[in-house]
Amino acid sequence: MSTINSSSPFPSASVSALMSSANTSNSSIEKAPDVVSLSTCTAATLRSNTTIAKSPESASVDGSISGTIASFPKSLIKENETKKEKVMRGFIPILEAAGGTDKNEQGHRRDSAAILNAIQEAGSKSVIVQFHEEQAVVSNANDSDDNTEEEVSRRNNQARAHNDALRSMLLGRDEATGEMHVSGLVLRNNPGTLSSYTQAKLDAMVIELDQLGVKVMSHPEVQKKMGAKDSLCKIRHLRCGLEDTDVYYDADSFKAGFRKSIAFRPRVIKQNRGSQGEGIWICKLKDEASYCDKFGDVIADLETKLVLMEANDNHVEEHTVAEFLEFCVNGRTDVSGEWHSSGDGKYLEGGIEKGAMLVDQRFLPRIVEGEVRCMMIGDNLVELIHKKPKAGGLSATLQSGAIYTKYPPDAPEFENLVANFKLDLPRIMEAFDISDQPLPLLWTADYIFGEKDEDGKDTFHVGEFNCACVGITQQLHQAKLVGETAFRFCFPEVDADVHNDVNAEERSSKRQKSVNGQDQ
Repeated sequence: MSTINSSSPFPSASVSALMSSANTSNSSIEKAPDVVSLSTCTAATLRSNTTIAKSPESASVDGSISGTIASFPKSLIKENETKKEKVMRGFIPILEAAGGTDKNEQGHRRDSAAILNAIQEAGSKSVIVQFHEEQAVVSNANDSDDNTEEEVSRRNNQARAHNDALRSMLLGRDEATGEMHVSGLVLRNNPGTLSSYTQAKLDAMVIELDQLGVKVMSHPEVQKKMGAKDSLCKIRHLRCGLEDTDVYYDADSFKAGFRKSIAFRPRVIKQNRGSQGEGIWICKLKDEASYCDKFGDVIADLETKLVLMEANDNHVEEHTVAEFLEFCVNGRTDVSGEWHSSGDGKYLEGGIEKGAMLVDQRFLPRIVEGEVRCMMIGDNLVELIHKKPKAGGLSATLQSGAIYTKYPPDAPEFENLVANFKLDLPRIMEAFDISDQPLPLLWTADYIFGEKDEDGKDTFHVGEFNCACVGITQQLHQAKLVGETAFRFCFPEVDADVHNDVNAEERSSKRQKSVNGQDQ
């Protein structure tokens, strides 16, 4: 449950709050000219009040982060022949979750202003809107007047009214044509910001919009399937996968499967719901000479000693197979013994309905060399990031001291990775059984170094996908491509229009040259 404190009051439910666009004195994103009550506002009001960005050379997102937003290709901007003004097509709002640690002083994500500007430069109107927490609770650590049961209940009711009004606006249709006011929706909702109840309500609204033809970027089902750890099992037949990857949804299958896999080779056991490496364990037999030659030949004894390293902080523990199984299933008990992990175990608690699962993947020894992150915008690879652990460690998180080095997509060091990744791209959504959805608007694929191939080149295998609110605060120059990709997803026919316009211009130019030649 989220908590409310006096330092982050609930915003008033007005369109002026919805329309505020993470401004600073240097930003060209203006507030709506009028303050309109949510109870009487419609989506049409939002559209008419939305202002068009003025194509600044730079847009400051907050006091510490700024970036250049280059002009969108002029070939995609149709002009009115008389007024020479940009003709805006459609309406693509950006939907955030209110609150959380990912916001700037204006209460918006630090990259939302840049993305909004880019969508408008691409040719669509846009606005930042927020979904509010409906089940906040009284905080025991806060004794202010704003932290009473009565005040928290009032704010939850206000949030509910706000969200219901927002839903009505987003679902609105043009009275004359019957068309949806909203063409697309860019989701910028950081996981964990909202309670499970409020998140479910937001997801239901977004799914309803998708069913009505609104282009959602990215659909909750896409985020769920690609972000879950069992995604690694679904891609094991692709070039980026490992064939011996398995997934466990209950205690019995985990206990049977792990005892077989750990007897064969070192493993990585990954819970589905952790972050920053918590609940991800590198597991090895203490007696490394005991591994069997063929998978399934040996079942590890419950008293077999294991050496375990947790990825969030690289700390090492030694336990028996029985103790490790008990900790993963039931947490700290007399059977599991004493643990130094910052987590509580119980990784299968709640079942698959709560997203509980454990993935069992072969340990790749070259993890000590780090991971290579592919930063993606739709089907465009825009950046490679080598995340190298600090000396002696395995974790590639910044928290553990890893060093991040950026490379361009054509870096020769990762030629093999990029070539195979591009071959896998057309099959990824099909592998997740979501082929009716496009690739996510913003997403990442983290690769681990595998064995060298026959030619001595590096091989790579995906360790994780992420498409849940991937940020670009450190890559604001990429906002232009985000806006372009969102626009083209909503209006794919524009590519054909531009192609035809270019061909027409070329034909006209050739005719003019021919005429000029005849005149001479």
